[in-house]
Amino acid sequence: MNPVTVFDLEFTAWEDSLAQRWMQPGQFREVVQIGAVKRDARTFAPLGELNILVKPRINARLSDYLVNLTGVTN
Repeated sequence: MNPVTVFDLEFTAWEDSLAQRWMQPGQFREVVQIGAVKRDARTFAPLGELNILVKPRINARLSDYLVNLTGVTN
């Protein structure tokens, strides 16, 4: 068995932050969630998963945009 791990990161975000490249005042991109799934490489059947919430330090208050987009809340 050769497992494959697929992961995803969620960052602090505001409406249009991607288009503005997080260059607006007070917008710092910080990881708020780390998700991963380990799968069998042949069948792609899930073998395990990981979900970690990370408390942002600079933008401690999550935007309503991020909460609505991801479901991650303060």
